[in-house]
Amino acid sequence: MKMLQKLIISFIFVFISNCLSASTAWAENRAAIVIVSAGDFYAVSKTRKERKLTRRSEIFVGDTLVTGKDGRGQVRFIDGAIVSLRPDTKLRIDDYRYGKSKADENSVMTLIKGGFRTITGAVGKEKYKVNSSLATIGIRGTHYEAVIQDNQMYVALWDGGVTVTNEAGSVDLGLGANYNFAHIQSNTTEPTGLLDAPAVISNEQQPTIEPDLSSNSTSEAAPPVRGTGNGGGTGNGGSEVDTTITAIDIATMPTETMPTTGTAVFNNVTAFSGTSSSGNIQNFNFTANVDFAATTIDGNMNFRTGTSSGPYWSVDFASTGNTGSNFNLVVNTSTSTINGSTPIDGTITGNFIGANADAMQGSFDLHDAGLTNTASGTFTATK
Repeated sequence: MKMLQKLIISFIFVFISNCLSASTAWAENRAAIVIVSAGDFYAVSKTRKERKLTRRSEIFVGDTLVTGKDGRGQVRFIDGAIVSLRPDTKLRIDDYRYGKSKADENSVMTLIKGGFRTITGAVGKEKYKVNSSLATIGIRGTHYEAVIQDNQMYVALWDGGVTVTNEAGSVDLGLGANYNFAHIQSNTTEPTGLLDAPAVISNEQQPTIEPDLSSNSTSEAAPPVRGTGNGGGTGNGGSEVDTTITAIDIATMPTETMPTTGTAVFNNVTAFSGTSSSGNIQNFNFTANVDFAATTIDGNMNFRTGTSSGPYWSVDFASTGNTGSNFNLVVNTSTSTINGSTPIDGTITGNFIGANADAMQGSFDLHDAGLTNTASGTFTATK
């Protein structure tokens, strides 16, 4: 009888150990979750098993993301990067590591066909690259797009900077470079800089980046994932990615605790996405001065729309009497303007995230009196 009990106990111990090992391996290989799924969108694993992707589906290292001719998909990586896939696209996640240490982090993907648009995350620029049969893309903090069509590759830089490299040479886009677009005819032909967007990009309905602001962004059906601080954000405003924010996980930070004393300035934008009536939003900046004791917030948000030299929006805001972790910022219509003259109105709402209000995560919807000019988006800002 004692022998039988020992065998049962040993079996239970081995079973639990295997379950814990499987859960840890699952968490180690987890790279991203699905934010948006439309049409035919699925993943092919390393073992060639296909699985349909829906909102909150888990994505793992080694997966190849595939969209059909009527499919689109958008995923958010652990470091805050967001990737929006065009129809008829194949993108393989070769290696992805983030959250343990900066020395260990890595993000390597391969664009097999089709195209994608992305806002990069907190993985360091020296550890990030996207390969293809025609060229390799390295980042300098950015929002860019890459497309393969008819065995040629096209790259569009919307904010920040990239370097496109192959066997024949390289070209820089954005961040002081001469071009924002590039054309790669073959892997033995030097990438060519372009002043205007190529037709394959300008004629296509642009993938819209839509960050998921839900607090529960992991799959409800997923196995347990360790609660480590894997997080970060994306580059914006033409600046380098801030890779020092490695302990913030926007998806899992608790919202229960708010400071009741002290002040803080939130001006480091770690994630952003926005559109306007005149095009994409460029050079987004956000500064909020928060007095936790008085529960007041004031500050400014500014950006350009369409191009880096397009209409300039400057939005002054203030708030009093905020309760809990939520905030509702009132736009000052007398000082908020487009190009210094057209008055702006609208809303800015969101919530603080983290045990010590580590970040502000919000959304905005702005317009002029006649609704001729509109701008909306989402953002995350840290101290």
